[in-house]
Amino acid sequence: MAKYVPDGKTQRWVIIAPQRTVRPHDAAPAPNESKCPFCNGNEAATPPEVYRAGTGDKNMPGWQVRVVPNKFPITDIHEVIIHSPSHTDDIEKLAVEQVSRILTTYRDRYRAHDRIRFLAKQPPMS
Repeated sequence: MAKYVPDGKTQRWVIIAPQRTVRPHDAAPAPNESKCPFCNGNEAATPPEVYRAGTGDKNMPGWQVRVVPNKFPITDIHEVIIHSPSHTDDIEKLAVEQVSRILTTYRDRYRAHDRIRFLAKQPPMS
């Protein structure tokens, strides 16, 4: 499991998670590539969802926002929130209703875990 250790160079605490070394390091798939686990229709490629906004059955298409456990977690609670079936779109391009669903999802997931004290977004890869 992950552990917190001090970084001697930056004087900040960092997380060391050895189990993440087995995660894939390939470049992100193209937005419409059928192998992308986060695209609508590829629900079987992710762990079972823990939350969804939208219609349809659990772990099936029809969702508007979907939450799944991270396959390579850093901590014991590490979820991936998929903002929309068009998950590669920037949030400013989404409809107001979709942004509202996203914010509601973050709120609901935060409330579902009483031990969570902060949320983090992974920065874009350069």
